[in-house]
Amino acid sequence: MYCAKCSASIFRNTFSCFHPRGNGSPMRMLVSQNPAGQTTHVVTGGMSPAPTGVLQTVSRNTVDGQWLEVSLDTAVSVRYIRITTTGSPSWVSWHELEFYRPAVLPALTRIVPAGVSASGTYGSNAPGQAIDGNNDTPWTATSAPQWIEVDLGAVVPLKKIRLLTSQNPAGQTTHVIKGDTVPAPGRELKVLSGNTADKQWLESSWEGAPVNVRHVRIQTMSSPSWVSWHELEFYR
Repeated sequence: MYCAKCSASIFRNTFSCFHPRGNGSPMRMLVSQNPAGQTTHVVTGGMSPAPTGVLQTVSRNTVDGQWLEVSLDTAVSVRYIRITTTGSPSWVSWHELEFYRPAVLPALTRIVPAGVSASGTYGSNAPGQAIDGNNDTPWTATSAPQWIEVDLGAVVPLKKIRLLTSQNPAGQTTHVIKGDTVPAPGRELKVLSGNTADKQWLESSWEGAPVNVRHVRIQTMSSPSWVSWHELEFYR
């Protein structure tokens, strides 16, 4: 849903825009500008008029007819949005402003896996402990690379994966998620790479476009720790 009717003259330097339902993320702004050049716009939002909470600062070279987009990592609940132009070679003007709320997605259903296998196991820390619903019982192997593969029991529209790290020491890790309808899947779904620590949830989502898979493999390519997961969760 979007609203492009704003409560101010198009030539004012600062104006407020009313979003009727909250959750205004993202927004698009169609530039009206002559001459082209460097511009800076500060987008603020809140539940009251004259909002001061900074959502994003957009600073770049712009031209007439160019769309600028403000995309937020998570939705924010707002009623009023203000765009303050602090620098422009042109009079301040916008052709159009659009505001969108996130789509309402159906509730997720957790999948109970039918089985699990792994490239290796250390001691009694078996692969099944990564899908037993207990966040304190990890599967553990030795140094990377290692993998763990889960059989979801049937081909399902996979929408989300949550992975609870089991790692000591903390540091840079890289995990490749693969999924397909057959064992030993080769289709890459996502690469997770970053600094991680023990008992940190890592998430990958395909809610907008679910992937049809039965077998999911998480392959750890690099880690300062032995490869291990406290828990793996799958949702349809």
